[in-house]
Amino acid sequence: MSVKVMLIKDKPIGQFVVESDITTIGRKSECDISIKDPAVSGSHAQIHKLGKNYVIEDLGSTNGVVYKGRKVKQQILKHDDLVSIGEHQLKFLITGGSVVETRPRTLVTPVHRSRLELNWLCWTGQTTAKKSASKTGLPPSVFLAFRLQQCLAGLKATLLSMSMVAKIRTGCRC
Repeated sequence: MSVKVMLIKDKPIGQFVVESDITTIGRKSECDISIKDPAVSGSHAQIHKLGKNYVIEDLGSTNGVVYKGRKVKQQILKHDDLVSIGEHQLKFLITGGSVVETRPRTLVTPVHRSRLELNWLCWTGQTTAKKSASKTGLPPSVFLAFRLQQCLAGLKATLLSMSMVAKIRTGCRC
């Protein structure tokens, strides 16, 4: 499957090929798709490869990711989809594969998960994945892998913030 992203502002101004499982979009120069626009956050969004699908995810940006006139947290992308980020549009040219979804839906909103929620997800495993996956149209195994990835990312962020609080409380300057 090949995915190209055309960056448009009144007219096409750039084209990018999505080659990795995660492609970053933002104003920062280290982003895979860097957009010089004050309405675009430093780390605005990501494109995830999810099975045979590609999903765009808002990373908590100020102005959001707009798909078909509405802000979305996550959206499965299809060939010729247009997504607005700041004053720019991204047009997705996806060839050589099919998308599981026949109509666009917003996936589960990502949130930071606690250890208890992570343990619960591991215990309930496939049963929960089957019920939740049916709402998104994704295969249960793909949905479960995606949710576990989100939980682990949330746990990492929680542990990092706890570490920073401990350093501040103890006066550590390391």
